[in-house]
Amino acid sequence: MWQEGQSQAERIREALAAYLARRQSPTLRSLGVGEDEDLSGRTSEGGLERAWLERGSPNPRS
Repeated sequence: MWQEGQSQAERIREALAAYLARRQSPTLRSLGVGEDEDLSGRTSEGGLERAWLERGSPNPRS
């Protein structure tokens, strides 16, 4: 695997490249987690403001 006379950095690069080649690509687990049919990007600010006010927090626009 490693050749005589290789530097430690070269060995690390080779080992890392081999590891990454065998590894599966990570899946994006956050996609779809916030999916809400009642709240879209267009209405998100109003939805967040309503939730904020329902908690009894002061109006952020005041």
